[in-house]
Amino acid sequence: MSPESKSPTGFPTDSINDWVFDLDNTIYPARSNLFVRVAVRITEFVARHFDVPHDEAKVIQKDLFHRYGTTMRGLMVEQGLTPEEYLHFVHDIDVSDLPVETELDAMLAALPGRKHIFTNGTVPHAENILNAYGIRHHFDQIFDIVGADFVPKPEQAAFDSFISTTGIDPTGAVMIEDMARNLEPAHALGMRTVWLVSDHDWAATGADEPYVHFIADEELSFDPCHSGLKGRYLHKDNNRCAARRACHHASINGDQHGYGATGTGHQRSLGRPRFDQRSDHRRGA
Repeated sequence: MSPESKSPTGFPTDSINDWVFDLDNTIYPARSNLFVRVAVRITEFVARHFDVPHDEAKVIQKDLFHRYGTTMRGLMVEQGLTPEEYLHFVHDIDVSDLPVETELDAMLAALPGRKHIFTNGTVPHAENILNAYGIRHHFDQIFDIVGADFVPKPEQAAFDSFISTTGIDPTGAVMIEDMARNLEPAHALGMRTVWLVSDHDWAATGADEPYVHFIADEELSFDPCHSGLKGRYLHKDNNRCAARRACHHASINGDQHGYGATGTGHQRSLGRPRFDQRSDHRRGA
């Protein structure tokens, strides 16, 4: 697939029956730093488990995440961790300050087909967030790490469990993720794939691979008038990624609302937040 063809403006939305979204750093509005709250809890759990200072806990956390896909999986394999206590602890966050996102709600409503959440977190965690934002009603199913028998993305077994449980046809589905490597099994199953650009090296691993079909930043949006996704996209230039603007606005129900990270207060985006604590917080429960 050519670099230009990875523009989300060329995405064939008419052929999509099922939209599969990651949760953390993907479904959030771009202004949110929500996952930082979970990341802090993960570090606290690791610090308590190993009885080490937080700085050392972050090093352990990062190492386990890179080697096992989630910190929890690493603790299970190497420490014999019982996952339930961990999952309850790290997802015990306050979301009472999150606003109802009416424009994100409108964008999801404009997407044709069914919507699903496929997360390495838990169903209660996902519902806590989706309910706070006022968008839970858009999602037919939430498939979590418990349903995957605690096997995380990007393991193929997790994807096989997702397909078996949801019953979707992967050839009529698209998966949207902020972690590029998590898209490889989706591609292997026949899904179309969209990577939401991340500033983190660990999230970009695999972004140059053929299994990433489309690339967009947090301004990913849906234009029902043109049957395509809109946003910025990346093209390869001497093995480097360079961002280029593909468009500025998306049409929702006839009104022009930009879902951008910058601009007026009416703008929202479907994508991961930008974190200030870039090196200190790692994805994965």
